[in-house]
Amino acid sequence: MENPLFVMSLSGTLSFLLYIAIYPLARKSFRPKWRYILLKVILAFYLIPIPLLLNWIWQIIQDLIQTDQDAANVMISVDDFVETIVISTNSVASLPYVTALLYVSVFLGVIAFVMICFQIFNYIREKRICLHSGYELPRDKFQEEADTLHFHSNVKFMASPKAKTPFAIGVWKPVIILPVEMLDADRATISICIRHELTHIKNRDLIYRLLALTAVCVHWFNPICHKF
Repeated sequence: MENPLFVMSLSGTLSFLLYIAIYPLARKSFRPKWRYILLKVILAFYLIPIPLLLNWIWQIIQDLIQTDQDAANVMISVDDFVETIVISTNSVASLPYVTALLYVSVFLGVIAFVMICFQIFNYIREKRICLHSGYELPRDKFQEEADTLHFHSNVKFMASPKAKTPFAIGVWKPVIILPVEMLDADRATISICIRHELTHIKNRDLIYRLLALTAVCVHWFNPICHKF
């Protein structure tokens, strides 16, 4: 009996280790866009039991292309009957293993749920602190950066004394928050930071960041996943 959680953790870890192994070559041969796509594929392995799905699809294909068996094979022979009894006995004997696996899965799932709730609470708290302590900046002040990236979505710009570095928050209503002291920097520095955050929003990196955080919470027992 395959545990989907362990399958996802193992397949994600193996694919991530493979990525690290080929990274020196990939860095020279692939553009950053393709390396980023590879990381998204690895994230999918951590969140979706892809090996189990592929095996399930393969079993369906085999069933579809399997030829009809002879009528004689339909009859259950004595040997088949004995084999069925043995299989049933082994299944009963494996019940403690299944029960232990279920307990472990529930234990891991509860901790993952608690960690996800904690991260959500922490995200909401930090977001409220920055939004309530900050003030909105005029959008036309950064219109040049938005036009350069052909960015036409509605995004709000704010400055907050609680922000230590520029960052973007909000999936559906994105907000770019700048530290108050950064407003005294030269225009070129501010422009680079704004374009960087706008690129994250345009590529929907906030969604992938949340998915990556979810993967870390689900696979909290896997130290390799924390390096993802």
